[in-house]
Amino acid sequence: MKKVNFLLVLVILLASIGGVGAASAQAKQFDGVSINLLTFTGPQIAEPLQRRAPDFAALTGATINVITVPFANVYQSILADQAAGTNGYQAFVFDPQWMPDFVIPGYLQDLTDWVNADTALEWNDVGQFFRDFSATYEGKIYTIPLDGDFHMIYYRTDVLEQNNLTPPQTWDDYLNIAKVTNGQDMNGDGVADFGSCIAKGRSQQSYWFITSVASGML
Repeated sequence: MKKVNFLLVLVILLASIGGVGAASAQAKQFDGVSINLLTFTGPQIAEPLQRRAPDFAALTGATINVITVPFANVYQSILADQAAGTNGYQAFVFDPQWMPDFVIPGYLQDLTDWVNADTALEWNDVGQFFRDFSATYEGKIYTIPLDGDFHMIYYRTDVLEQNNLTPPQTWDDYLNIAKVTNGQDMNGDGVADFGSCIAKGRSQQSYWFITSVASGML
């Protein structure tokens, strides 16, 4: 049980949610423990984990090995490791919509009791949507959110005015604005610009835009 509880403290601390005080109270309690934490390459997530791992080791005695793979490989790397029983990783940073694939087979630890008992966590300071969606499955807490994202539309008011258009209220409006403005030189550099810009990087996190588009139609 101590090992699982330690994992919870690890995630809280490295996610900068405020577990330093709690970890200090357990200083050197985990001497000799080594944890492999899997996440994806890039500065957004991996860098803070790598930067804070030595701090965590100094406070607790535990060694944190931050292992990175390309984002396109994160899901399969976790699934293969857990399904085979290899258990090469003891903690993960992954996208919350994958959670059922790991909870249902029993790969993730139920953290509900630890979260409820940890007064330093200030769980209610986490936005309700992220507590309910990013952390909870069927009423039980399995993950600690470390960030949250919302999609917003930015538009050029001057471009809309020049084309006698109004801000979009529906996807049909959006598509019409994109069609009308596509190919116009909007920044005066002599090069035609696009009427719409939506992230579509292959094997990246562009699948979030499916939710943005589909939610208004479902």
